[in-house]
Amino acid sequence: MKDNECVEVLPDGTIHYFDLDVCNREAVGLIEELGSKQGTVPNFDFNAAVFALFIHSLFILRESGWSADELADEVLNRLEEDEDTDEDEA
Repeated sequence: MKDNECVEVLPDGTIHYFDLDVCNREAVGLIEELGSKQGTVPNFDFNAAVFALFIHSLFILRESGWSADELADEVLNRLEEDEDTDEDEA
């Protein structure tokens, strides 16, 4: 199994498989599609829409079992990694 592949056996025996590369590609595509609406959809703001997606995503993830602390830690870790990358590139 590759690093980007996830497999989980659910309590009912169902095997849940997904590929993170596919998920990331689809997410980027949706963000690009959302960005294309800027300037073409009346009263639309890309940043406000992305923030709304972020908030809705938090609720979805909470419903799927993530705790608020886990979500906060994950966000902070990703931001720190991004800052480290920015510093390396400078």
